[in-house]
Amino acid sequence: MFAYFFIFIVASLLGYLSQTKNKLANNIFIILTITVLTLFAGLRDVSVGTDTRNYVGSFQSERVAQNNAFETSSSLETGYLILEKQASELSDGYWVLLTLIMFIAISAYLYTINKLSKLNHVSIFLLLTLGSYLFIFNGARQGMAAAIYSIAIISLLERNFLRYILWIILASFFHKTVLIMIPLYFILNKVVSFKNLIIGFVSIVFIFYTMSSILHVFPFLGLDKYSVYDNRGASGGNLLLVFYLVNFLFLFFIKKYINHNEKYEYNTFLNLTYLNLLIYIVVILFELDVNLLRFSLYFSMGLILIWPIILTCNKLRSIRMGLYIVFWVMHLIFSYVYIAKMSNINPYLLNMSIF
Repeated sequence: MFAYFFIFIVASLLGYLSQTKNKLANNIFIILTITVLTLFAGLRDVSVGTDTRNYVGSFQSERVAQNNAFETSSSLETGYLILEKQASELSDGYWVLLTLIMFIAISAYLYTINKLSKLNHVSIFLLLTLGSYLFIFNGARQGMAAAIYSIAIISLLERNFLRYILWIILASFFHKTVLIMIPLYFILNKVVSFKNLIIGFVSIVFIFYTMSSILHVFPFLGLDKYSVYDNRGASGGNLLLVFYLVNFLFLFFIKKYINHNEKYEYNTFLNLTYLNLLIYIVVILFELDVNLLRFSLYFSMGLILIWPIILTCNKLRSIRMGLYIVFWVMHLIFSYVYIAKMSNINPYLLNMSIF
């Protein structure tokens, strides 16, 4: 587990150094962060990550060896098949595939963070500790889709619906489930109020209760295979529910202190956080298919981008030190539990076949 926390520290430090008005220095440190995080995940052993063996097995299959990347019987999305084909042309070593997967995902996430975050190092720290980065070790295709969707949030804030859809369509070439984010555009832009919280709750209940009923009727979604990725059922799901509930209640309470010129961004990120919480509430309350919890990945940028606004808020200056202490301790504990109990990525092992 030491390897993960060491990388978290290094990446967060690089993120801190990237916070400069010098564009060249900013780009250099962002590229270094992408490189460190990409290589750490890309050079891992096949045993690290529950489904890594499945991705490697597909990569080393006769279909890819015969250059038949677009076999019609494959349930994999076109974007991933193209990526797999390109990796096979570079090398037959599976580290190339894992590295390309991580490069696409981390580049997309870091682009969004560098564009929207007020504190790069805080957002990078959250990307790592909340599990969005570690999720890609298991659910590579959905991880890439979620990372590409994060760029769509920029268009969401700019109220550019067409560009928002285009980014989602691009993300769907890696995982079709991201298409659910298209209609949510009209919810995420709403001001956070008790009325809209109720509307959001009713919407998520309807969407996910209906979806749970047809989950296995539409095999093209591929969700029936995902329950092995993260042990988020039973107590794991309940612990996450408590964590996200406490987070949201605090963020909702603190909303009145946020600077007026940041209210729009804050509301959007708070809506993402709220819908993320609702997924856990609805799935656990109605005992729906645990696979639906994986949709929460698309809302993870809410917490990743909202905390920097809080930690730089002038009206909270008097309690800023306390906020920082609670922030670091809370998320380090969360990350420890995630790595140890819920993600099947510990211990970290290097792919020795490279050397």
